Parts: sequence; structure tokens; C-alpha cells
Amino acid sequence: RFSFQGTPDRIQISPFHLGLDKTTLEGDFLWNGKLPEISLNLAVDTLDLDAYLPPTTASGDQRTGESTTSPTSATDSASNLAEFLEPLKTLKAEGKITIQSLKVGGITSKDVELRLKARDGRIETPLKAALYGGELEGAVTVNSRTNPPEFAVTQRLQGVEMDSLGQA
Repeated sequence: RFSFQGTPDRIQISPFHLGLDKTTLEGDFLWNGKLPEISLNLAVDTLDLDAYLPPTTASGDQRTGESTTSPTSATDSASNLAEFLEPLKTLKAEGKITIQSLKVGGITSKDVELRLKARDGRIETPLKAALYGGELEGAVTVNSRTNPPEFAVTQRLQGVEMDSLGQA
């Protein structure tokens, strides 16, 4: 169930409550196409992403199809990336996603909180989660204002039971 309001330039879904398989999602969403601006708040109870990923081989690798793309030069790749990130320069977005229990790659984390802030070509996505008796904190930052664009990834594990993590 949800409440929906929309025009060609604006969509608002607030509040919404959706069930998908064993997952419940609740929150609100706003998209304003004139600015462009996005606002999202999403709360998820249990999410098992492994259920949606392709099966793994005996060695634990995921099976994938053959690549049909040809190699590109570093200059082409940087140019394509800058072009791909161009719309981010005007994007304004804020959001928060919380997940009570998340399973991916056989690893289960609790109390996951992912935030999103995008403004003036800079995107920041801080992340926190409880992980096997400890804590994971990190962030991914993209700066599309520079040429080439800059990316930064930070991660910190503290108090994580590595034996339990290794057995996952």
C-alpha cells in the first residue's frame, strides 16, 4: 500500500509499505525533475541478496556469462566515465536506508545504515553496520567536478570476530 502523487515534473510516494518475498520495505520517496532532486527514506526488515544472485561454482566463484566487450584505452575509459557522471553535477539527493538484517555473499550484518548525500557534483555514501560482534564503518565518495573524476573508499572494521566472518 502507498500514497502516490505525481505530475510530469514531480513524483511523491509517501508513505509506502511493500512486501517482496520475505522482505518488507517502508518509507517515502520524492523526485523533483526540474531541479533535479531526489529524497529517499527506506526501512527494510530482512534482506537476503544471496537469494537473487546467480549460483556459485564449487570454487565459490559466481558464474557469469562470457564478456562480449572489447578492451578500451585508459583515455577512452576516463572520457566515458566523465560522460557517465556528468548528470551528477546537478543532482541534489539525500537519503537514508536502514536494514535490520542483510545477507550478501554468505555474510550477515545487522543494523545496516546507508546514507546518501549528493550536491554540486559530489556524492557521499557513509555506511555503518553491526558485523559478527563488531562494527563496520565506511564511505564511498565520488567527486565528478574534477577531471578525471575522483573516487575514495574508506572502510574500518572494529571488534569483528574474524573466525565467524571467515566461516560465513
